[in-house]
Amino acid sequence: MDWGAVAWIVLGILGAGLIFGGIVAYLRHTNPTVRALSAAGIASGLAMWAVIGFTVPASTSSDNGESPSPVVATGVIASGTYEPFTQERVAALLTAEDVDNAANSAGSLAVEYRDGKAMAGGVDPSQVTEIETWYTAGFQSENPIQGMTFSVMDFVSADAAQAHFDKVLGETPGLVFMDPPIGDISVFVVFNGQGLGSIVMYRFGDLYVSLHTAQPSDIEPMMPVSTLQELAQLALSRMS
Repeated sequence: MDWGAVAWIVLGILGAGLIFGGIVAYLRHTNPTVRALSAAGIASGLAMWAVIGFTVPASTSSDNGESPSPVVATGVIASGTYEPFTQERVAALLTAEDVDNAANSAGSLAVEYRDGKAMAGGVDPSQVTEIETWYTAGFQSENPIQGMTFSVMDFVSADAAQAHFDKVLGETPGLVFMDPPIGDISVFVVFNGQGLGSIVMYRFGDLYVSLHTAQPSDIEPMMPVSTLQELAQLALSRMS
């Protein structure tokens, strides 16, 4: 058994639970103590996701199969001069309306934006030196609690983004390569258990993009992996 992969999954589940549980508690309570504890829970969950991405040593996994040889493209250039992704640009890639329509939700979604680089830098600044910006958007319903997290990491180069992609690939069991890919290279996995739904991740130039669903163990995910892939493709279409 690959205990490193098991630890990754456990941290992912706990982190997702802390993030979405913290958001719900924060929105539903006005007591300052409860809100402070909720904010601490959200921060702890994001820190767990930072640990997953940066402190687990890379390894190979027989579950992933043979990785194709992706073409390492240059950075994504919207105009003559490349600009790192800001929170505003990330927010424009996927809106609450996009996710609400994809999930066929009858109610509005709460959206929470976080600076992932700042969170990870608080754990170990040396681990984010090759990241220019990293923002996450958490989309969460209320009844029942279902969530989807969208993350965009803008690296200093396509090689750095591919290195991170390979690291996550080596530590995540069951990933399936997509053909044709989203972006330059993409994979997905369906867990649908223990609070974690599906994961879709891809690299496009110097960007590493991931989407995942999370919910309590007795609740269906916000959307199936096929819809998660459609949202990933929609975000890609808006990147240039």
